[in-house]
Amino acid sequence: MAPSLKKALRAFIDEIPAAKLENFPGSPGTLYKDDNFRLDLQGVTKTAYNLQIQANNGAPNTSVRKVAPHSVAAVLRNFTSRATVEDLRQAFRTSADTDSTVTI
Repeated sequence: MAPSLKKALRAFIDEIPAAKLENFPGSPGTLYKDDNFRLDLQGVTKTAYNLQIQANNGAPNTSVRKVAPHSVAAVLRNFTSRATVEDLRQAFRTSADTDSTVTI
């Protein structure tokens, strides 16, 4: 991941309001966005919420634009998880660093 992409993504993760990382709706949709990224609830499995951060088309950051419209971090949050907001933020950071989906 390009350094400027990683920096912008980490800033986005840190700026997501705590309320947007709790009490997810039952249907897919965008939970939070800025000019570069968006946090989407992609769907709900039998056991987890499928949360993904995707790069926006037309992002002002050129490194972000190069990977749009793909996901740059993905987390499956189990319904029974007692994960905190900070745990979820860390799961997104880990997903971005490892280029894999993290389950919590």
